[in-house]
Amino acid sequence: ELEKWLVLSITGTYHHRIHRTLGLPPITVFEEALKKDPKFIFHPKNSKNFFIDFLPVYKRKLQRDGFHLDHVVYYSDALNSYILRQRKDQIYFLRRDPRDISLIYVLCPDSDQYLEIPYRTLSWPSITLWEHRQAIKDIKTKGEQNINEQDRKSTRLNSSHQIISYAVFCLKKK
Repeated sequence: ELEKWLVLSITGTYHHRIHRTLGLPPITVFEEALKKDPKFIFHPKNSKNFFIDFLPVYKRKLQRDGFHLDHVVYYSDALNSYILRQRKDQIYFLRRDPRDISLIYVLCPDSDQYLEIPYRTLSWPSITLWEHRQAIKDIKTKGEQNINEQDRKSTRLNSSHQIISYAVFCLKKK
């Protein structure tokens, strides 16, 4: 909802109001620039890579069982060749969308392309980074020191169940 509101605020309101510095609405300035030079608009060659390039970056070493990021292990068979031939000090650049942490994007050092690497446990549902952090916080509150993936999943599902139950209770109350 926030994303939708932000896009509508910028494209629907901001771009159509007179800008103090420009003296014109930004959309008018944009359209004039486009008339002068049709190549003014940059079109990325690969829109998916363009999107991925804006995601948060993490630096990690590749372990035998995949990449470890925030108590989650990511693995795919596509990593096997990298696991077999990696150097000890090899660092990989990972990217992850905080709205769905079920997948990471790994920049391949030999091709400058991204590999999509899912959770090691494929049956797990997609969750946001904020849900994940809350689940980790709940686990730590219970006194657990060693956090494993199964704990996080059960905590998140219990948390989701409580939220759904409360929503149903509120709807029935009306």
